[in-house]
Amino acid sequence: LPSLQHLTFICISGSLHWIPFTLVSYATIFTSLPADPAFFAIALAISYFAHGLILCLFTSILTRLLGDQENQTQSHLKIWLSHRISIACHLRFAKLLSGTEAFCIYLRLLGAKVGEHCSIRAINPVAEPWMISLGAGVHLGDFSRLIPGFYSAAGYVRNKISVEDNSVIGSQSLVLPGSTVEKDVILGALSIAPMNSVLQRGGVYIGSQNPTMIKNTMHALDERIEEMDAKYKKIVGNLAANLAATTLKVRTRYFHRIGVSGKGYLKLYDDIKGLPDHSMFGPGRKYPLIIRHSNSLSADDDARIDARGASVRILSEGSGSPLLDLTLKTGKAFYARTISDFATWLVCGLPAREEHVKR
Repeated sequence: LPSLQHLTFICISGSLHWIPFTLVSYATIFTSLPADPAFFAIALAISYFAHGLILCLFTSILTRLLGDQENQTQSHLKIWLSHRISIACHLRFAKLLSGTEAFCIYLRLLGAKVGEHCSIRAINPVAEPWMISLGAGVHLGDFSRLIPGFYSAAGYVRNKISVEDNSVIGSQSLVLPGSTVEKDVILGALSIAPMNSVLQRGGVYIGSQNPTMIKNTMHALDERIEEMDAKYKKIVGNLAANLAATTLKVRTRYFHRIGVSGKGYLKLYDDIKGLPDHSMFGPGRKYPLIIRHSNSLSADDDARIDARGASVRILSEGSGSPLLDLTLKTGKAFYARTISDFATWLVCGLPAREEHVKR
C-alpha cells in the first residue's frame, strides 16, 4: 500500500519539479502494487489531491515571502523565481481545476481578487495573480490570456488588470497590462485589450490591433430602428455589417471621404409671387447654412467622375441649431430611390451599376 513515505516523495517531486525525484517516487509506488486496482486508484487519487493542496499552499507562502506584491522595484531574480513557482504549480495541479469554483479559490489563495460566480476556463498560467482583479459574474473563455507583466526591450513591464462585473473575455483573447474592462463588456474571441486601455461599459469589442466597439448594450435603440419592419431591418443590418467591414479595411470613411465644405447664408427673395405662406421659407428670411460637396467612392480627388453629391444643413437664425438637412445628387436620375436599390447598387460592378441607373 502507498505509505506516508510514498506521499513524501510525490510532494517533493511536485515541489521541486526535478525529473530524478519524479522517477524515484513513481518507481517506489509501482514496485508494490496492491491487489485491488480500485483501492489503488482511489488511494493514488487521494494522494495526488493531497499533493496538490500542499503544493498550492507552499506556492502561496513562497510567492508572498519572495517580496512585497505592491513593490514595483522588486529584483529580477525574485520576480523570475516567483514566476517559475506560480507557473509550475499551475501546470502540475491547478490547471485540472479549470472551470470550477476551486480554481477561483486557488487564485484567491495566490492573491488575486476574484468575485462571486465567476467562470474561469482553461486560461494561461498567471505569473502574478495579485495584479489581477475580477468582478462578480466574470467569464474567461477557453485559452484566454491575462498578462499582467512581460519582458520587453524597455525591461520588465507590468501593471494591474481589472475585469469588472459581468464582463466576458472571449476564447483565445488577450488582456495586456494596465487594461480595464468595465462592467458588462464583451471582448470577442481572438481579440486584444491593449496596454493601458479602457473598454467602455456595455461595449462589444472585436479586433486584434485596435479593438473596435461594434455595439453598446447601454445605448438605447433609436425609435426609428425599433419601428422598422423585419425586411427593412434585415437590409439595414446587412448594409451596416458590409460598411463596417469595409471601413475597418480601408481605415477611413467609406462613402464621400474626399470633399470640400463651406459656410454661408440662405436668403429668400423679399417678394416671391405665388409662394404660399410658410413658417420657415417666408419672404425676406435669412438662415445660416453649411454645405459639403463630395464624390461617392473615389478617395483621391473630389472632382473625379463619380456619383457626386452634396449635403446642406440649414441652421436657425439665433441659436444655430439645425432646422433642415437636405441631401443632393448630381445626374439625370437618382440611382437609389429605395434602400434595396442602394444595396443592389453597392455590391454590383460598374457595368451593372450603369444598367441599374438606366432602368
